[in-house]
Amino acid sequence: MRLLQPKFVASRAEEQTSTEEFQRIATRSGDDAPLMRMWTAEEIQWELHRHGGVVASHRSGLTEGLLTGYLMQAANPQKTKCLLLEDVLWGTLEGEERVTLVEKIVARATQAGARVALLPCLGYADVAPFRAARFRSSPRTLHCYLTIFTGEPAPKPVSSMYLDVI
Repeated sequence: MRLLQPKFVASRAEEQTSTEEFQRIATRSGDDAPLMRMWTAEEIQWELHRHGGVVASHRSGLTEGLLTGYLMQAANPQKTKCLLLEDVLWGTLEGEERVTLVEKIVARATQAGARVALLPCLGYADVAPFRAARFRSSPRTLHCYLTIFTGEPAPKPVSSMYLDVI
């Protein structure tokens, strides 16, 4: 979790993330995970253009990564806008470039009115760049269960997973 402070940011043309870029980064991001989401072109288009969606990508030389999230209102009297980070696709980014990507999505969410940013920690992605960008831990816990419908045994061990939480 991170509290966001509104600040003026000079407007500039935002770079648009393409379906091909999203697919390329998503494919590279799951190389070390035992379970990985397979994105369809329709799902990517929806993610890039959904109502309240926030997307940031970053490229540095031959490395690239992508973060997605969406804005929602908290159930408080102020209806505080929150950024819920959804897809952490580090792709081939490392170190400070990851922190740069986190700061990009935080800046976009802040410009859209968000005052809090939330990242569910599910073990599938490195959270060190978020900690470096001043995200802090929360005591909340999310439990999940794995069911494989194809009849194949579950991979062992499952140390992390990618999960859409609705």
